[in-house]
Amino acid sequence: MSSQVLYYVGNFLQGIEVVIAILWFITLFFKLCIYFYATLLGFANVFHIKDYKLFSFPVALIMIALSLIVYPSVSYQKSLDTTT
Repeated sequence: MSSQVLYYVGNFLQGIEVVIAILWFITLFFKLCIYFYATLLGFANVFHIKDYKLFSFPVALIMIALSLIVYPSVSYQKSLDTTT
C-alpha cells in the first residue's frame, strides 16, 4: 500500500517539475526579450535615431557573437561560475 502512495506522489512531483521547467523557459524568454528591447532603445537614444528597429539585426548578430566568445562551452561556464 505504501509503495503505491509513493508511486503516486513521485508522479505528481514529476508533473510539477515539468510545469515549473516550462514556466521557467517562458519567463526566461520574456526576460531576454525585454533586455533586448531595452538595449535597442538605448542604442537608438544614444545615436539620436527615432526608429529603434534599425538596430535590431546588427545588435542581434553582435549578441550572438559575444555569447559564443564569453562562454565557449558549458564546462567553461560552470568552472567560471564556481570560481568567481
